[in-house]
Amino acid sequence: MAKYEASEVAAKWWADKLDGSAKQDNGAPEMAGGFGALLMMMSSMKNAVDAGKREEFRAILEAKVDEALERYGSCNLMVDYGAEGLLALAAQQVGINCGTGSAFPVKTFMTVSKESVKVSYGYGATPNQIYKQDPTKASAEGKKNSDGGRV
Repeated sequence: MAKYEASEVAAKWWADKLDGSAKQDNGAPEMAGGFGALLMMMSSMKNAVDAGKREEFRAILEAKVDEALERYGSCNLMVDYGAEGLLALAAQQVGINCGTGSAFPVKTFMTVSKESVKVSYGYGATPNQIYKQDPTKASAEGKKNSDGGRV
């Protein structure tokens, strides 16, 4: 179980995209429709990751994001044409293709903090907040029970 809810949200979002249906938007005019878009989507579908590996990836990524949030307070998860950083490490650990032509959505950038998750899904996309910590939970964050566990 993740220490931070933001870690859970971020890891689930990425794992869900690996089913082969992720939008593949690299910003090229020919990608707006037509044959180029079809080829890119077919590549993503061909490289879809089975549910078992997606779940393994989700758990590993969740732990890596938790660690980064504990250590640095925030982290970035990104894909240019292939996954980078923590995404690539988690994918490689499970044996998921994370390079060009993988199921990862190209040109996607996510910022994760303990309080929020924002994602730009596709080339030039405006960041959307997909998670914001409930203020009532924030007040309990970091408090410990007498036995050392979280509240």
